[in-house]
Amino acid sequence: MLAEILDIHGLTSVEELELLQELAKAAPAGKILEIGTFNGRSTAALCEAVGDDRVVSVDSYKMQHHGENNESLSTRYLANLGMQPQLHNGKSPLSARWLDENVPILSMVFIDGHHHPDTVSKELETYGDKLVLKGIIALHDYNCPEYPGYTEAIDAYFARTGWKTLTPEPVDRLVAYLKVEHDALL
Repeated sequence: MLAEILDIHGLTSVEELELLQELAKAAPAGKILEIGTFNGRSTAALCEAVGDDRVVSVDSYKMQHHGENNESLSTRYLANLGMQPQLHNGKSPLSARWLDENVPILSMVFIDGHHHPDTVSKELETYGDKLVLKGIIALHDYNCPEYPGYTEAIDAYFARTGWKTLTPEPVDRLVAYLKVEHDALL
C-alpha cells in the first residue's frame, strides 16, 4: 500500500515514511499525534502501520492544492485508502486543551507543521510533557535551510531534556527521539 500512499502529494520521502511506520509500530499503546496533515501522506503511512483508530492529526487546513483546501483533500485521499483517522482542525500547540479532553494516552508525536523555532519549542514542551514514558517524538524538515533556527530549537530541547536519540543521523530530513527517565541516563 505504500505505493498508493506515495500517490498522495506530499514532501515526505519513501525512507521517511518507512521510518515513521517503524516508529509507530514501536511506540507504546496509545494515540499517535501528527502535527501538520497537509494532504495526508504521512497520516496514511501512520494509519497503515498501526490502524486509523490510533491516529489523530491536527492541522489548521489553510493550504490549497489544485484549488481545493487540504482538509477536504486529505479526507478524500484517506477515505480512498479506506482510512478514517481523527482529523482535528486547529492550531498547534493551541490544540493541547482539545487533546487533554479527547486523547487520554499519547504514545507518539510526529511534528511537521509550522517550522518556526518558537512554535516547535512550544510544541516540544507541550507534547513532550503529555507523552508516555518510552514515547516517541519524530520531527520532519530537520536541517532544512529554509527554516532558520528550527533545527537549533529542536537540538536545544533534546539536549536539555536528555531524551535518547533514535536517529543518530537524520533519515533524509526526519529525526526521532525516545522519552526516557532522567535516572536512566546516569
